[in-house]
Amino acid sequence: MNSKVAGEPTGEIPAAVGPSLSSILPRLLGETSVAVFLAEYWEKRHLYSKAAARGWEGRLFSKAAIEDYLARNDIRYPSVNLVRDGRAIPVDAYARKLRIGKYESFDLIDSARVVSEHQGGATVVLQLMQNSFPEAAEIANALSGYFRCRIDVHAFITPPGSQGLSAHYDTASAFLIQIRGRKRWRLHATEFQVPLEEHAFDVPAGIRKAVIDEVVLEAGDVLYLPRGVPHEGIALDDASTHLTGVLFARTWVDILAHALTVAEKDRRVRSSPAGLSAQPTESPDTSGLISEWEKVCESFRAAARALTPGDIGSTRVVEPSTRLGRYARKGLS
Repeated sequence: MNSKVAGEPTGEIPAAVGPSLSSILPRLLGETSVAVFLAEYWEKRHLYSKAAARGWEGRLFSKAAIEDYLARNDIRYPSVNLVRDGRAIPVDAYARKLRIGKYESFDLIDSARVVSEHQGGATVVLQLMQNSFPEAAEIANALSGYFRCRIDVHAFITPPGSQGLSAHYDTASAFLIQIRGRKRWRLHATEFQVPLEEHAFDVPAGIRKAVIDEVVLEAGDVLYLPRGVPHEGIALDDASTHLTGVLFARTWVDILAHALTVAEKDRRVRSSPAGLSAQPTESPDTSGLISEWEKVCESFRAAARALTPGDIGSTRVVEPSTRLGRYARKGLS
């Protein structure tokens, strides 16, 4: 198996997120150090950390808080969506029409219909929870401060014995945090290494690679999944609630693209290659093209050398105090 099972933490790791950016990631990794994680696991293989988030399940996203959220009359698709056995449930099965004057909307979530579909085996997906839940904003803020990228937090609420999404891979790495119940995850061999957004999973093609590991997450367990690792989960004997913190880390493609925008300030980079202006019956001036290309490459290298750490990684992108208003920060330990 390619995973490591991190033993139960022997001591309580400080877990006040928000200002304490150094605590949230070590907590999620259990006994695996941040240095080892970055060197051996980041975008390479999955990591199962037993009881790494123990204690969070009693204080994070209570059933009452989720029920209160779903009871609101201003929630719209896709903030809430439903899936069952690998298929998205049509929005009109759990949304209703909203009409104000001439304005009409057909995506207002109907909590009674959501409950009915859930009782019929549907997984309820709450997306972008960092915009509505202070705890999710704290987690997103802490992780984005460390990884210097956007973090989205989603919740998946699955009935006993049910499956939401079928086997698939994602184009962003993620931390799965089990809050309630148990969920069995089946992981397949990677088919496409570190996919970009345009390499999104092809549903009709399905997953063809062999199963490499099976992990059962219980409340407090954490599973790190690199982008590109095919996975599928099924709730066991109890209803399962887990959070997925999605990391939209910048790639070298992003950084090179930024360097190119800097290089565009050089006239040579903006120029059209003169050697390509040959007549249809003539051959391009290869020697001239090569000379021009070398000058363009030098301009690009100069732009790349001028990049600062701020250019390579974005700053924190979630501020709970500004996204959600003022509230008392709470530790998750």
